[in-house]
Amino acid sequence: MGSSVSGPGSHAEGAPSEVVFLREHDPAWLEIGARIVARLRPLLGARAVAVEHIGSTAVAGLIAKPIIDIAVGVETKGPDLIALLESDGWIHVADRPDDDGGTLLVAETAPRHRTAHVHVVQHNGCEWRRYLTFRDALRGDPGLRHAYAQLKRALAASHPRDRAAYTDGKSGFVLGSTGIG
Repeated sequence: MGSSVSGPGSHAEGAPSEVVFLREHDPAWLEIGARIVARLRPLLGARAVAVEHIGSTAVAGLIAKPIIDIAVGVETKGPDLIALLESDGWIHVADRPDDDGGTLLVAETAPRHRTAHVHVVQHNGCEWRRYLTFRDALRGDPGLRHAYAQLKRALAASHPRDRAAYTDGKSGFVLGSTGIG
């Protein structure tokens, strides 16, 4: 990403990748997510079945790390897709060897200061369905949204410098809310 003003995630505040840094919801996150989705759809064309703004920044009123999460649903993933995203400024950081074959690319304004994540997953696979089901449940259920915010605050207080423990601590809540394993 470098410091490009027009980079794919450059208008989000962002946060250091290793720190759990929560902010009250910023309505601009919805607009930034929509801009990233609008940028990715024509870039990826038919390679992507769907592109969606996911995660807490996609839910009005929910605290979140100020990093925009985008899911790209694909039928097949290959090096050409990763290369295409890299040509747009995204940084390829990880592949998961699970059934969904998730790939993570990030936008950074400085080394390890992330402003956006792109999760490339199997369209209609478990991960894709979990992302959208959980986002939509949080949007539609204020009680669920409140409970999730409380959990996030508690985990951030317990694990301020351990993003993996913070994320792992949310897994049971997400699974219980979606029923998608």
